[in-house]
Amino acid sequence: HVDAFVGAAIVAVLLALRAERHRLAALALTLAAGLKVAPALLLPVLARRRPGAALLALIGVTALMMPLLRAGGGDATSGAAAYALRWRGHAGAYALIERGVRGALEAGFEAPDPGRLRVPEAARALAGTPLDPLASLARPKKDAPRPAEVDARVLSEPLARALVAGLLVLLAAWAFTRARDAPGDASLALLLALLLLSPQLHPWYLLWILPLAATLGRLGPLAWAASLFVAYVPLDGWAQAHRWEELPWAVALSHALAFAALFVDMRRAAPPGTC
Repeated sequence: HVDAFVGAAIVAVLLALRAERHRLAALALTLAAGLKVAPALLLPVLARRRPGAALLALIGVTALMMPLLRAGGGDATSGAAAYALRWRGHAGAYALIERGVRGALEAGFEAPDPGRLRVPEAARALAGTPLDPLASLARPKKDAPRPAEVDARVLSEPLARALVAGLLVLLAAWAFTRARDAPGDASLALLLALLLLSPQLHPWYLLWILPLAATLGRLGPLAWAASLFVAYVPLDGWAQAHRWEELPWAVALSHALAFAALFVDMRRAAPPGTC
């Protein structure tokens, strides 16, 4: 995994901004996003300090992303689209959001069998596109009709991910307002939000933020990293029987510890008389 280099590149972005070397910051951000897509979320931070440098970084990131977007033949069954639409593991806040979306769908489109939904016309309109939620149900080399009923998660998962993406856009707008005075804190907050809301959280993803957290003197992310070893609890079952079964209480405990540690961090960093 190259995630350690991602963390180093993110720190380089902030050091370059502190030194007013905006083109170097754009280059570091482009390299960071070339290693893993997540640092592209910091474009608003750079845009707040120097829009021209942010434009250069956007062009560079877009050029690097093109091969990735075409990986897997451009459909929703493999490559980047499959990761974005279906991968899920050690999810915290996302799991709660998805459960709420699923409950709303079941109330509006419930099929005769529990846990299943009637497929709405809006989902049928996405047939053949990378956003098609039913693409994974297709059978290769067979012209099977599209199902009229599906498991509730087939539709609740992509809708929940779209909702999370919208929340991140709002947070990016908030970070844009904070980036001039505190680019490091704004960057860390954005990346933390991405990880806390992500449907797929591998422990090594925290390597994106640990160098930045250490640079800023924030202990919350370090405490969260220490609790993430519970993500490996299902490993024995996978090695023995190829069954990956997470312990819900362990996942919930890890994320609860993360929020508690981050809350303490925020209180410790807040100036006197503020929240």
